[in-house]
Amino acid sequence: MKKNIIIIMSSIFTIALIVTLVLTLSPQTPTDEEEGDIIPPKITIFTPYWRAVVSGNVSIYVEAVDEGENASGVESYEIYIDNELKVSNNSYWWNVSSYEDGSKHVLHARAYDKSGNVGYWNNTVVVDNTLDLPPSDAFKVMVWNIHESGTLEPWLKVMREENADIVILDETGFLDNSRNLEYEMNHLNGYFYYEAPYDGRAIDCLACTDGKVVLSRYPILEFHQIIDYRLDDGSIHHYHRAWCDCVIDIAGTVTHMIGYHGKCCSPDPHTNTTLMRENETQGIINYMDDIGDVPIMFGGDFNSNSPFDVGDVAGVANNLGTGPIKMLLMPEDPVYGKYCSHVHNFTDTWRTMYPHEKGWTFGLTMPQYWGRIDFLFVNQHWADKMINGTTGDTPSANISSDHYSVDAFFSLDANYSYFNTTSFKSEKNHFLYLSTPSSIKVQSLSHLEAVFVNIIDTSLGIKRYKI
Repeated sequence: MKKNIIIIMSSIFTIALIVTLVLTLSPQTPTDEEEGDIIPPKITIFTPYWRAVVSGNVSIYVEAVDEGENASGVESYEIYIDNELKVSNNSYWWNVSSYEDGSKHVLHARAYDKSGNVGYWNNTVVVDNTLDLPPSDAFKVMVWNIHESGTLEPWLKVMREENADIVILDETGFLDNSRNLEYEMNHLNGYFYYEAPYDGRAIDCLACTDGKVVLSRYPILEFHQIIDYRLDDGSIHHYHRAWCDCVIDIAGTVTHMIGYHGKCCSPDPHTNTTLMRENETQGIINYMDDIGDVPIMFGGDFNSNSPFDVGDVAGVANNLGTGPIKMLLMPEDPVYGKYCSHVHNFTDTWRTMYPHEKGWTFGLTMPQYWGRIDFLFVNQHWADKMINGTTGDTPSANISSDHYSVDAFFSLDANYSYFNTTSFKSEKNHFLYLSTPSSIKVQSLSHLEAVFVNIIDTSLGIKRYKI
């Protein structure tokens, strides 16, 4: 018995000794107090921002914070341009006047804390020292639902491929009036450094399927976000999604760009979505009448069918109702005519120019719903200035959203009007024939071969026309 006790006690001692040795020899995790400050500073401000377009004298500014329980505090900064140290400070004036337009440069910032930790950040910027003006001969307007705040990255490719001068975007939710919108505008302005830069406004919202953004190369004068408006019976309708009126000076013609996104889907036992869209359109028509006889373009994802999409151009599904479009286009309609505008005569740009082409905009991901539910309407001030247009014709259109974009070119010169020049649109390939007083130009490229053609003329400069 005594021998057994001795053996047990010996074993316990041996185990305790082994544990002690393991704990002594193993690497130990130091406490915060022992380790000090090991967290690098965090750069919170670094301007110019990523992809910004810069010119002349550029102010570079950095600001950082040192975080953590044992933060020692930010002690110093460094600013590099293209890997060359420019200053050991948090600000620097950089003159880019001699740099080539379109050249890209990497700005690198470092922030050091008193413990020697370093935080860093890179921004790439694009130089453009030339004052580019928006088009003065013809311009392009595009409306497009980018799908859940541009969830599919190629949406920016479509923006580059389309190169519209004014854009109305739906489902922009996260691209509100913050750095998100500025970041995307920087991306586009850096890409199109040879064009007038975009300015932009957004409807503030939280849901990725809501929101609206207007981008314009022409000056934006006003922006109104609207959530309630009056119906014909005097009641105030509260909209499912806010809509907007963006007032833009288009080469001297002050135009109201009305952006709208109608309530989704066909009616169900709980929600009469068709009636919701009809009330929404009725209120917007009243708003447009209230602002008077002024130039208007009205576009977006209406989630409604057109009564003019019949026969060979009829959609696969016609389950959304045609009331809103009848309110805009059919004052003679026995049901919806009474809601039509008393001031404006609206034109459906696509169907007017291309009565025999489908122009379907939705159904790519759900073919059972193929049809045309995205529209660009113009009133009497712009209807006779249409040149041509397309729907979803760029290389990235099929991988960027569940909607196709709708676009149209408009003339700022009577010689380019769709109605009074030799503009011709083929049934298959979107050929465009243009004549000008100074020369005759014929452009006829296959729809699959090219999207844009440069028409060069000494009197007009260089302008992109849609094929």
